[in-house]
Amino acid sequence: METIAQTLPKHPFSCLSVELIDVVKTLKSKLDIRALYCFGLRQQNGLQTSFIVPGTERAQQRIHLDLLVIPTKIPPRATTHLSALIEKQTRGRYNVSLLLHTPSQVRAATSKNGFLFHNILKQGRLLYAHPSWNAVHSDTRVYSLKASHVKKITTRRLYNAQQLFQLEDAITGVEGGHLRVSLMRSGLEQLCLAIIYACLGYHPNQFHLDHLFSLCAHCTPLVNEVFPNETEEDQAILSMLHTSPQSLRAMHPKQFTHTQLLVLVERCYKLYSKTETLLRNQIAGLQT
Repeated sequence: METIAQTLPKHPFSCLSVELIDVVKTLKSKLDIRALYCFGLRQQNGLQTSFIVPGTERAQQRIHLDLLVIPTKIPPRATTHLSALIEKQTRGRYNVSLLLHTPSQVRAATSKNGFLFHNILKQGRLLYAHPSWNAVHSDTRVYSLKASHVKKITTRRLYNAQQLFQLEDAITGVEGGHLRVSLMRSGLEQLCLAIIYACLGYHPNQFHLDHLFSLCAHCTPLVNEVFPNETEEDQAILSMLHTSPQSLRAMHPKQFTHTQLLVLVERCYKLYSKTETLLRNQIAGLQT
């Protein structure tokens, strides 16, 4: 007989187990899950205060979980829906990055290019397993990233990013602001995909930037350093990038200021330059 509590590890979730069980239950209520692994946890401390009610200041801890969820079926837009639901139900205390893959996808990847899945199944924290789940971590083969293949994939991604940024550079003024943001957004997507593949050997099946930024955080602090989330300006820049393509198309051409566009361009080129160096060093350390 399955029980969620029995599958919870004592570390590093000992102080979070009650709330974590609620997160697992939420996911189980929406998906027919065969297995659920946590492969990353980040804690952020912040201050919550009211300017109109004195004395209401209090510390608030936010917890970010990276989860590999293995359901029998994946409904459309499940990642976005479930991430928003968990954040709402936990009142912002938890947010999650979800990798959703069926058992057949996990097994196929493990037998081919399963560097990330193999490491999650081996080293991640198992939060839930259905009695029928036959874990693939019994596979004893060693999975490693090959320098020649990583170089081929990442060179193409860097070229795509460069071309997108050059197209953006040909558009001047704020009148084409939404087009410029869309191109820079696509260029950043290519850079993130290059970083993720070079470090994790993983081709994401979701491409919104907040998800890609979260995966990049497993590889390097570089993306969060170039695109911080500290000042109002930082948050405005991230909001621009996280706006969906559909919403960008509907925006007024002058929705973004000239200064915001200049800052975004500068950060995009900075990340491109630093990503080139990061990938060169990463590839140098891989097997040929």
